[in-house]
Amino acid sequence: MNVLTKTHGLLIPLIGMTLFIAGCASSPNSSQGSRIHTVNVGPKIEPLQINAGRGDEVRWMNSRSQPIAVIFPTSDDARISCRSGFKKIDSALTAVVAPHAFASMCFSEAGKYDYRIRLDENVPSAETDRIASVWIVGGGERNPKPGEAFENVTP
Repeated sequence: MNVLTKTHGLLIPLIGMTLFIAGCASSPNSSQGSRIHTVNVGPKIEPLQINAGRGDEVRWMNSRSQPIAVIFPTSDDARISCRSGFKKIDSALTAVVAPHAFASMCFSEAGKYDYRIRLDENVPSAETDRIASVWIVGGGERNPKPGEAFENVTP
């Protein structure tokens, strides 16, 4: 074996591991065609319902002056392909997002993912929680069924 073959043998796994570790830190124009979708949490949460494709990254950007919490049921864990800022706490996947920061997640399976946003992460009550959804579909587009509400309104 020459030096070039040995270098290539080590370089390819290293590149693969680097891409795997980068996970949710991928660029908007990654080679896999995944996209980044942003949920802005400020005076309002926009959008409350978002469409994304499998493998796309969804980011929750905190534009508030206080930390927020983004909370998914732990049962969704097996359907998530990457996450940044989320940890298992009790029976939930939770990200505490500092002001002017974000947390992100990628979803590997199609379906509806309901989550809560706690507008004041220090007050664990329904008074500060807002319910929202991520819909994962094949190409990132979804056609609601007749009569199904799909709009950005506060529940």
